[in-house]
Amino acid sequence: MKISFLTTCPLFRVHYRANGENGNNVYYYSFATDGNYNGSKGFPYPSIISYDYERGLLLEKDTYTSSGSLTNKELNSYQNINRNSITAYKVAYKYNILSSCYSYNYVADILSRVFYQDKTDQVQKTSTTDIAYNTSTGDSLITTTNYYYDNASNMQPIRTVTFNSKGDSVLLYNRTALEKSNINSSITLTSTASAAIDTMVSWNMVGMPVESEKYVKGSLINKTLFNYKNQANSYVQPDNVMVQNTTYPLETRVQYNSYNSAGSLLEQQKTGDAKHGYIWDYKSTYLIADVANSDAASIAYTSFEADGSGNWTIGSGLRNTGSGITGQQSYNLVNGACSSAGISTSGIYIVSYWSNTGSAFTVSGSTSVKQGKTVNGWTYFEHQVTGVSTASISGNGNIDELRLYPLTAQMTTYTYSPLIGITSQCDTGNKITYYEYDGFGRLKDIKNQDGNIIKVYNYYYQGQ
Repeated sequence: MKISFLTTCPLFRVHYRANGENGNNVYYYSFATDGNYNGSKGFPYPSIISYDYERGLLLEKDTYTSSGSLTNKELNSYQNINRNSITAYKVAYKYNILSSCYSYNYVADILSRVFYQDKTDQVQKTSTTDIAYNTSTGDSLITTTNYYYDNASNMQPIRTVTFNSKGDSVLLYNRTALEKSNINSSITLTSTASAAIDTMVSWNMVGMPVESEKYVKGSLINKTLFNYKNQANSYVQPDNVMVQNTTYPLETRVQYNSYNSAGSLLEQQKTGDAKHGYIWDYKSTYLIADVANSDAASIAYTSFEADGSGNWTIGSGLRNTGSGITGQQSYNLVNGACSSAGISTSGIYIVSYWSNTGSAFTVSGSTSVKQGKTVNGWTYFEHQVTGVSTASISGNGNIDELRLYPLTAQMTTYTYSPLIGITSQCDTGNKITYYEYDGFGRLKDIKNQDGNIIKVYNYYYQGQ
């Protein structure tokens, strides 16, 4: 893609392919001259009033074919709403270096002074018109969307109305916590959801959607309500999603069951569907285990990489660095057993791991064990466990990629290089994919667990 700037007007042109073989887009942007430009040249030189917020707004976008035929035009309009203005004051005195004397303009007040207004406006998009042209017949289809800011406290449009060439209308409401009363009039809020909205307003969490409605030619198509909750971890987070289609009853479609102390989601499910559990690590910033068909209390995973233990209790903080089937570290069970409590004695679970001894370790409640593939000195083992409330694994040797999950669940796990990216992914069948990066932190290649390269990425500067 070739990009060129035209400096004769606020315009930006993008060619698709080097010579525009696939056509090009032309963009027109707004421009505004700053205020008080001349006044700022006089003593005591007050500041120029910036209107930067009025510049760079997309006014028009034109799409052309490679032969220069116009196929689409987008037109945008805006308005400025004065939110506030600040009366600024600047004062100074003059000093004559040659005579070592002060020079005053205001003798009575000794100093030169000036007042000026520093404005603060809000730019609001008011409409978008999209025109699609038929290059063969010359006909066009026009769609216009108008944006309405019904709440002066909300800087986002609450209501949008779209008209097509036939005059049919589509009305959309997108309400935030600032529109609590309107939301409650449309869908009655529970006391839990109402309290969460109050907290969201007090914490200025007013950008997230809470409720939306869609009407076509005046008839309701659907409503969606995102209920939030004041969670035990002191965060305000999603609790559930409710949907109403046309005149059918309002139904809960998604439930967010639990979060950890850092605010990361631990368990969610679609209504009437299987639960989905998650495990986080690296200061709770990266997802390390994604488990389908299990609750959060029945899973555990660690690759012994970061600060967390992934619902395992690990016998020691010692790690073997530079040695692991995934990531960069592993753990020697001679330093202490690993255990995970709270599982059901009536349930059937899988405990799986990779061992560098070639032999299986001792797992409590194990009724059977399967041996899998050996990769780079690491051998995969899988135990079926039942009849115990705590899964425990002990032995003598290095262990890595330690998992616990119900027999009917499927677990996918990940390791990372923080601030760089994912370094490995182990799928539900315990097949591992490795990701390698170059010195600039760019993805270099992807390999399978046998070391075979699946994909290579090369980076070049234009012209090389």
